[in-house]
Amino acid sequence: MKKIKKAGKIRAIGVVEHNVDKITAFLDRYGDSLDYVMIIYNFHHNKAILFKDHRANDFSNNYSKLIPRLEQMNLGIIGMKPMGSDAMIEFARTKKFFKNTKANIAKAMLRYVYQRQEIDVTIPAMNSIEELITNLESIYNPSLSSYEEHLLHELSEVASSTQSAYLPDHYKWLEKWSSKTA
Repeated sequence: MKKIKKAGKIRAIGVVEHNVDKITAFLDRYGDSLDYVMIIYNFHHNKAILFKDHRANDFSNNYSKLIPRLEQMNLGIIGMKPMGSDAMIEFARTKKFFKNTKANIAKAMLRYVYQRQEIDVTIPAMNSIEELITNLESIYNPSLSSYEEHLLHELSEVASSTQSAYLPDHYKWLEKWSSKTA
């Protein structure tokens, strides 16, 4: 990969991983070759960072040591699943969060990630012109209001109360990934 990058055939070398321990192992082994790391980063699965009433140590995959290490290594950080997954969007829709006229929950989800200084870029899906517009409006106005933060907290709590029932089977690991370990 280093040779291919030096030859100009690729611009960057990175790793995509959901597990902090595995990312740490990649950094230990390949850190001097990497340009970026892609990690899950959103309002729900990283709630230990957003909501002050949760403690980061209560979560099995907290980034409290990882992100400072990535910054020290000068690696780019890409936040994936910025809206918590397609299932979270559908769940928010069924729970009427998209009907709220005081704030757009999709913009709030994105703004949460955009306003985080440690995240260099995120990769939201865009399946329609409306989604493209929402994404662009969130980028150009990334400040998260206290009301939007409240909505995200409420949505996170409602989703948590389902004990991952809102997720399809192939994504149930997301809740275990971010929940307290026994």
